[in-house]
Amino acid sequence: MSSVDPDGGAAAAGVHAGWIVQSIGGTPVSTLLAGIAESTPPRLAQLQAFRLAVPRLRGPSNTTAEVTFIDGAGVPITKSLERRLERGQPVTVGSLPTMFVRVSSAMKPTPGGGHAGVIGFNVWMTAVDPQFQKAMDEFRSADGIVIDLRGNPGGLAAMIMGIAGHFVSERDQLLGVMKTRQSEMKFPANPRLVNAAGDRVEPYKGPVAILVDGMTGSASECFSGGLQSLGRARVFGQTSMGQALPALFEIGCRTATS
Repeated sequence: MSSVDPDGGAAAAGVHAGWIVQSIGGTPVSTLLAGIAESTPPRLAQLQAFRLAVPRLRGPSNTTAEVTFIDGAGVPITKSLERRLERGQPVTVGSLPTMFVRVSSAMKPTPGGGHAGVIGFNVWMTAVDPQFQKAMDEFRSADGIVIDLRGNPGGLAAMIMGIAGHFVSERDQLLGVMKTRQSEMKFPANPRLVNAAGDRVEPYKGPVAILVDGMTGSASECFSGGLQSLGRARVFGQTSMGQALPALFEIGCRTATS
């Protein structure tokens, strides 16, 4: 597990990031994963593992899931995890299932004695923008910004232009180009020159780090790869999902550890 929702049932049960899921509801994970071919590339195998495990973890709120972990000391430990209603702002796009948008932000101390603003969100939907803007207004004096896109599978690709504008001052800086047989769509970063109050500001010029994992996909990959290609961010974590729908996004969508 790369992270644990601080407000979720796992955190309440004392589960920590870094623990390994051994069984769910008494079914060993090895049994669930037996159908994944050994020849499957690691990043795709991880995605398939996620899809196989999640239905067993989900269920009606106020019920529980029995999960056995291998903890940080290598010891098996079983926890009863309470299933809770999904948090966040509900958003519906077309015929897709309702998604719940969650944005987190906090100022964190760094080992060198500085402070970094950490912003994370779970899906690219328009409800993210005002909360991201508010966080950036709070973190303009930070020594660095960390954008946590671990577990973020993507969403509305056009949003990457506005979010990237918080970190790019020059116009016409392309994050990438999406091509179809008949058309071409460019994704330039749009510099954000005013804050939420309408006051004139400059985009953030300090260092930017982006965190990704095997469940980072689509718009998250295009955003990360685009800022990385512009030299405006460094990317840390695991090789990302490689599941962006635009197959010819020229500057690069599949993000690797830097």
